[in-house]
Amino acid sequence: MSATELCACGCGEGLPEPRYPSVRRRFIRNHHRFKPLVGRFWEKVEKTDSCWLWRAGMNGHGYGTFSVKCQSQLAHRVSWELLRGSIPPGLDVLHNCPGGDNPACVNPDHLFLGTDVENRRDAVAKGRHAVGERIHTSRLTQYQAYEILEAGLKFERELAARFGVHVRTIKAILNRETWRHLERRGAA
Repeated sequence: MSATELCACGCGEGLPEPRYPSVRRRFIRNHHRFKPLVGRFWEKVEKTDSCWLWRAGMNGHGYGTFSVKCQSQLAHRVSWELLRGSIPPGLDVLHNCPGGDNPACVNPDHLFLGTDVENRRDAVAKGRHAVGERIHTSRLTQYQAYEILEAGLKFERELAARFGVHVRTIKAILNRETWRHLERRGAA
């Protein structure tokens, strides 16, 4: 390895000569541990006119991830704690970006605190949570669920046989235990 090779983290420092020639390093060992958390965090953020976009690691749902004391944290939660203080127990940090749903945003002005129930409702409203036939175990389509709601209680067994489901599935729809997001047709 030549002295001109630089650390892959972008710090600009040259890599030291390896102790063993067969070992090829890309990073300077442990040098980033001494960099303050605040500096490490904000160097991964691109501030635009509206959203502050996380430009580092992401999870499968598009939310930024950031390592704090060797534990992965959600970047928008870290942003909240850095600029607004600690998050009370039992509360989540939710997004409310003016341009629409943007899970990569860490702008504290676009974040607010909410309960777990509010977080789930928010996710459903933004289309980020599976409901109805989007649930991978669902055996009915939205159209079939509407048919069941319209038919009512007197045809439970016939509907169960027709759609190939258990009577309890039909009752759950009619009692609004499942498919609650559907409104009955013609309802105002």
